[in-house]
Amino acid sequence: MRIDGSPGMISRIENGKVNPTKETLLTVAKELDLKAIETANLFDIELNIKSKRQESISTLLRNQFISDEAKVLLDTLAIKILNKLDLVAGFVGSSLSRADLKQNIAQLMYISESKIPRLALKKSIITKSSFIEIPIKGDNLTQIAILENKTVFSNDLDNFVAPPLNKLQVNIYKKFSGVKSFLAIPVRSDIEVIGVFVFSLARYVEEVDVSEIQMVEGVVKEIESVLKTILIQESE
Repeated sequence: MRIDGSPGMISRIENGKVNPTKETLLTVAKELDLKAIETANLFDIELNIKSKRQESISTLLRNQFISDEAKVLLDTLAIKILNKLDLVAGFVGSSLSRADLKQNIAQLMYISESKIPRLALKKSIITKSSFIEIPIKGDNLTQIAILENKTVFSNDLDNFVAPPLNKLQVNIYKKFSGVKSFLAIPVRSDIEVIGVFVFSLARYVEEVDVSEIQMVEGVVKEIESVLKTILIQESE
């Protein structure tokens, strides 16, 4: 093997007294016909060589991680919005559902962490089945709010949120919660309805000033861009 260098220098390299120059290492690699990764090892370099399959898997995992992290943040934000609305407007509880009018489905996504919703979960009034997709048929007042793109406020609790709750669940909810009325406010993306808030009130419709409803409608409109991000990611 031809290596440029005096016999004394080669001897000192072999005995570990001096380190070879990069030129010497490259000559050794060339003479031995080493692969790129083997040559890199001579220089203690870790090459970042990956197959296309490895790159694809790496990209997929990275994107999934980012997606999962973003979803957690958006879920947390949605619940914080509901909690804040309960606190500021004095609601007994609140929920946010997504709506897809193209596929004609609605789905309860979030409920607030106020006392009454927590009890509803504990008492199994709100269950896992409450969060499944349901067809939009206009058979309750919440769905009418979606289909007609309008605020609906009513004391008719039995026909407000059933489905996804059934009539028995609604009756139990009324008895232990003290809820007197429900308020549904659509969430829009431009002019298209993409979701709906449902708020529980401990007062009858007649006891609530119209300015209170307008205030909540205004808040919903102000945060529609944020709500769009939350609801769109849930549909993907």
